Amino acid sequence: MALKPCRECKKKVSTEATACPSCGAPNPTQKKVNTKPWGADKQSKIRNERNIENKTSKNSSGFVRSFWNGEWTLLQSFWGYGIVGTTVMGIPLNVVHLFLDKMNAVMVVLLYIYFIFYSVFYVWVCVGIWRSANNYSKTKRVWGSLAKIIVATMSLLYLMGAVGLIK
Repeated sequence: MALKPCRECKKKVSTEATACPSCGAPNPTQKKVNTKPWGADKQSKIRNERNIENKTSKNSSGFVRSFWNGEWTLLQSFWGYGIVGTTVMGIPLNVVHLFLDKMNAVMVVLLYIYFIFYSVFYVWVCVGIWRSANNYSKTKRVWGSLAKIIVATMSLLYLMGAVGLIK
């Protein structure tokens, strides 16, 4: 009969013991058998790290500031806000453009207010995507650089449209 440390409480236990007398762990001298499939531990660790990272970065500084600082993933920034967000926010501008000649003065003022709001939103999205691309470029340079090129091109087109160079 030999004594080994219990795998749970680390106190000396007989190798023939079926349970630890201190903590009650079954088969205290046998190593824990991993019942999870291969790679599950690594995947759950990565998932937990992402959840902790997302919770701390997004909640610690607020939604608007964390996006502005590029703390969101490039996928969320580019596709979520850059493509879907600006498209949805731009729909009213495109619809109103069809009825410009039929609008009264109040509607024109509301249109200008919405255009200013949309412009601020667009700048916020572009800066967030650019900074997310900077963070992403540290690991995968191609996608971060491509996102920057698209943001720069779309911003130039937006600016040209806002100034009236594109009709």
